[in-house]
Amino acid sequence: MADRAVAQSTVKADDIFGLYEDETGERRIEIFKQNNQYSGKIIADHSNTDRPLKPGTLVLKKFTFAKNEWVNGTVYAFAYSTNASE
Repeated sequence: MADRAVAQSTVKADDIFGLYEDETGERRIEIFKQNNQYSGKIIADHSNTDRPLKPGTLVLKKFTFAKNEWVNGTVYAFAYSTNASE
């Protein structure tokens, strides 16, 4: 019986391109490449927060792709505020 190699899924850096929504469907983000780095910007924000993000706001910045993972970037920290009196 001949040995068979199991094919592993290969991730390509550009596989991340596209449009994404957060789990609530209120924010949409576009992932793009610029100067060999990957970033993401808000294209729509319909959240009910005190400070919705403006379209064009960068929320993922300057990621690079190495050894099948995106590294060295920064992620915008979404802060949700709640009003205890409601």
